[in-house]
Order: sequence, then structure tokens, then C-alpha cells
Amino acid sequence: MTVLRIQHLGIVVNDLADACSRFERIFGLKARDFRDDQAGGRQLDARILLGNECWLHLVQNWKPGSRVLQFLEERGEGLEHIAIETDDIEGDVARLREKGIPIFEDTIFDRLDGYEAFVYPDQLPGTTIEFIQSHDRSWVYPEEEVGRPVSSVMNLIRLHHFGLVVENLQDACRRFEDVLGLSAQDFRDDQGQGMQYDARILLPNHCWLHLVQNWNPDSRVNRFLNSRGEGLDHIALQTSDIQADVGYLREKNIPVFRDEILNAADGFESFIYPDQLPGMTVELIEPQLEFSRGGFPIAYQLDDSVTVNRFPETAVRGFCESVFHALGASDEEARINSDGLVTACLWWHPGQHQGLEKLFRYTRRVKNGGIVPRARMAWVEERSSSALLDAAKGFGYVAAYRAMTRAIEKARGSGIAIVGVRHSNHFGIAGYHALQAATSGLVGIAMTNAGAEMAPWGSARPVLGTNPWGISVPRKGEPEPIILDMALTQSGKGMMRWLERSGLPMPEHWALTPEGERTSDPSAAMDGPLLPVGDYKGYGLSLITDVITGVMTGSLFGGSVFQDDRNYDVGHTMIAIDPEAFLPRGEFAARLERLVDEVKSAPPIDDDMPVLLPGEAEQARARQRTTDGIPVDVDTVQKLEMLAQELGVAFTLSEEHS
Repeated sequence: MTVLRIQHLGIVVNDLADACSRFERIFGLKARDFRDDQAGGRQLDARILLGNECWLHLVQNWKPGSRVLQFLEERGEGLEHIAIETDDIEGDVARLREKGIPIFEDTIFDRLDGYEAFVYPDQLPGTTIEFIQSHDRSWVYPEEEVGRPVSSVMNLIRLHHFGLVVENLQDACRRFEDVLGLSAQDFRDDQGQGMQYDARILLPNHCWLHLVQNWNPDSRVNRFLNSRGEGLDHIALQTSDIQADVGYLREKNIPVFRDEILNAADGFESFIYPDQLPGMTVELIEPQLEFSRGGFPIAYQLDDSVTVNRFPETAVRGFCESVFHALGASDEEARINSDGLVTACLWWHPGQHQGLEKLFRYTRRVKNGGIVPRARMAWVEERSSSALLDAAKGFGYVAAYRAMTRAIEKARGSGIAIVGVRHSNHFGIAGYHALQAATSGLVGIAMTNAGAEMAPWGSARPVLGTNPWGISVPRKGEPEPIILDMALTQSGKGMMRWLERSGLPMPEHWALTPEGERTSDPSAAMDGPLLPVGDYKGYGLSLITDVITGVMTGSLFGGSVFQDDRNYDVGHTMIAIDPEAFLPRGEFAARLERLVDEVKSAPPIDDDMPVLLPGEAEQARARQRTTDGIPVDVDTVQKLEMLAQELGVAFTLSEEHS
């Protein structure tokens, strides 16, 4: 079926004016677009925008024999249907007919809201599905409201999910897949004191249908099932500050279930029950990233608000190499660039935008002359333990690889070597270049400067870059070294954009608004500065890094880096250290393992989160993705397919990992 998005959820009410008043009084959700021209003049309509480009459609109907009035008489007020927007309603209805699934009156209706067809609750558990294809008279989501807060008084962002109570979870999931081709996932049996099964169906506009089977006689879900049968029982509205919102409700004397905020598996939750609203529960939810140790994230986790596909590492690597060859890269350049991007895909969250997303930038900049394939790089300074490479606008990954190779060679003779690079480009992830030294048995340090995104401490005007470091330490008898790979900012704009797309808040210590205010809203800080690690200490480290990589090498520095798309002029510094210049290798290895043992034996605060060495989380993620496939969000997959067509290369990411 063609499921573009959930367009709206339909709620049947006794009194439209009263229902709208309650939503505005409790949540600051203001109804709009009132109508009285449906059902032969025997229906009143309004809608409340919920973000996600979807809305709540409120209906009061008194037309005898109508679906809406029948629902009201049999079940009372409540959520009655889900409207799925399609751009091929005739094709979808034809497919339903082929499957023998009945459509109401076997008809596609031409109505004010659009072309409509209905699948009734005898086919699906307790809910009607409306297929709708918009036309020029239809309600659409107002363009000026996209991305704006939905409430005038609370911190509500969007529709997070909506809940469907079912008698048999497996049967309900099978029916959704058979009828609509919507597959359930994330099955759980750990809720409701062990008396509940859960699953969810992800939907295109960053929300989902939450299916629940519960047999706890005291639960809200079970009471709904016993009194009303299967059906939609609640909507969950995502908030960026549940503490403030529950405080607001308390001030208004609006009762919240148990008068508390629950710390549940899905996030922090509070519930407003149907005695306050027309036949439905509203859940407030503030999802959480994977946090630990006083609220600081130690690893990014994939959330399901942005859908990803997974592809085998070999397919990703092969596709990258074909793109670089199409851009004019040599075999060596294609291999190094692709290995760097695949390593980033294996190690990092796709929201950090260091993997396949970089192919779009590389393509653009090769075409405009900012990157020169097969560039004639030249060694312009060379001493016994140092060197300087002019990258001549070549690929940054390649320039850094060659610089670290030279540093390793020199360090084997002198014990330590430093190699600078000037007139280069984005060099990828710093840890990749540091790892090159560790693989050769040496300690490796890789640094680069970057575009201005960090403000000097005490200012809100970006002057310095994230200026990342990679540091690696080899371990005897261990396949994986210690690898520290970090920017000098708390996070990056790529991860902020991912959270923005997901409708998730960010930690307030990540970035400032352009006016210098802290915020948990990634959209509000997108044009502001990133905050440094360690506050003023991180600012100092970034400044010194720019001296070592930019000022000292003869590259651009400060606010000039990355500003001209045709001449980034990035500077890098590679350092290699041979431990044997200080200790016999065996003694160094033994002392290192004693330190590792001491660190890893420290008791964890959370037994489920053991102490990790730098790089262990990324290495574990890489092992898992080698088996399960590399995640790529679906929007990027579509853009990569278009890029492949543009460059005339085979799109080898068409088959997902199996």
C-alpha cells in the first residue's frame, strides 16, 4: 500500500465546542478550521494541529445511520479512526479488492477533505482506516506551522505515538500486515508487571502506532478493553520539558495519574485520563537518549523516530569505491576514502554524518574544484623527525593517510615524529588516522582544524572549529587498541539535526542559541555556537589545536576554514610515537595492561553499564554492524540512489542486509 504519512486521527465527540474548549484549557491546543458543511449539514468539524504534519480531527455528528453517530451511540466519545494519506488511492483500493478486503460501499468518495475510502473495524482491531488522497479543496497542514510548537502554554513538540488496545497482539499485528502491509516490530513482554505484550508499527512522519495487549485487571488498558472493546485509547504528545508541563497542569488543578511523572521504558511519562477529555487518554512523554552518570551521554543510541535500512559492509564499501572512481579518484584514493567512510559507518551513529552522507559533499566539491582527485601532493619541508605535506586541495583522507605513513616511518628511527599537512580538505574521522599508527605498533595522534562552530568562552560568535583529536594506543595480544576519537565540542550539528528530525530534545550543554542562551531545542540552537567539552578548558584545547594544525602548517585557521567551498585549506597534524624509545616493548605492554585492569575493575554505577575504555563502544558497535548491517536512514538511501544515477554507477545498496 502507499502510506505517505498519517494525515490525521479522528475523534468523535458529543459537543464540539466543549471538546475544543477542554483541549485548549488543559493543553493550550487551539482548534481551528471549524466547518458545518458535511453530512448534509448534520456534522460539525474542527481540527487541532499536532506537529508531524498531522492533526486531530474532531467530529460532532447527528446524522442517523452515519458511521460516526453509530460509533458514538455504541461506544461513546473517543478516538474512532486513523487517516492514512496516499497519492494513489485508486491503486490502493484496487489492491485491497484483489485481496478480498471489503471497502465501505466499495466506493472512493470525492469529498471536501479529498478522495476517501474506508476499511472498517471488522477487518482491523477496533479502528476504522481511512485512505485519503488530497485534492485542491482539501485540508492540508499549514506550511507556516511546520516546525512550530503546537501548544501556546506547554512544551509540546509533536505527536509521538497513539495507542491501540487489542485482545490478541499477534493477531492484530498479522491483520495490519495482511490488510495494509504495515509490519510490527520491537515486541516486548516486560511491561504491565509482566501482564502486557507490546509492539509498534513505525509510520513515515516520525510517529508510530503502539499496540498493547494487557490482562492486568487493574490497568488502564484492561479497563478500556473490558468497557469498550478493542480500539484507540490514547495519544502520546512529546514534550521537551515534562517537569514544567506537569507543574503547569498542577497549577491549573488538572489531575495527573498518581500525581507523578513515571520513569518508564519509553521515557518520562504522565497521563491525563478521559474524565478530563472526550473519551481518550493523553500521555505526555519526554523520550530519553541513552544517559548515564549524572545525565551525561556515554554513547549515542539509534532511536526509531528516524527509519534506517541496513546494508552489508561489503556492499557499502563497494558502492563508495565506485563513487570515488566515478569522481576521478585513483585506485589508492578510492580505497583510502572508502575505508575511512566505512570505518565511520561502523563506529558512529548515522546522525553524526561522517559516513555515506559525506559522499554528497565530496561530489559537490570535486565538481566545483574544491577537491582535486589525483592531486599532485608534495613534501615541502622534511627533517629527521618532522615533515610538511602540501595536499594541493586533494582528498583529506588521502593526505592524512600519507602524512601518518611518513610519521610512522620517521618515528621508527627517531622515536617520535610529527608531520603537518596544509592546503587539504575534510580528513574524515580522526580516530581512523590514529588507528593507522596503532596498527603499526605505535602510539598515534591525529588532529585537524575545522569550520568555525565553537565560540570563544564567554562569547556566542563562532570562531573556532570542533577541531577533533584521534589518539590510539596499541595493546599487546589484543586485536583492538585503545582509541580516543573526539571532537572538542560536546556534540556536533549533525547529531543535532538527527534529534531535530526525530523530534527529540538535546542536552542543554550541547549548544547555545545565537543570543547565547542554553536550550534543549536543537532547532533553536542550529544557528548558534556549539559548546566545548569541559567548558573553558575545551575552548583552550580548540585554540591550541588550531595553532598546531592551522597556524603552524600554513593553512587557514579560525573563522576562515571551510568558508570557501572551492578552497577549504584545512590543516592537519599527525604524530607517531614509538613506545620502545622509552621502554622495552614488553615492559610497556605489561604496564599498560596493569593500568587497563585497574580502570576496568572500577565498580560501575549501573551494573548494566560496565566501565569501558575509549573506543570500546565503537568497536562493539562495529562488530555488531559487521553482522547485522550498516544503518543508513531512508532519506539518505534515496539521495544515494539519485547520486548513483547522476554519476552513472551501479546502486549496490538496493538490497538490505539479511
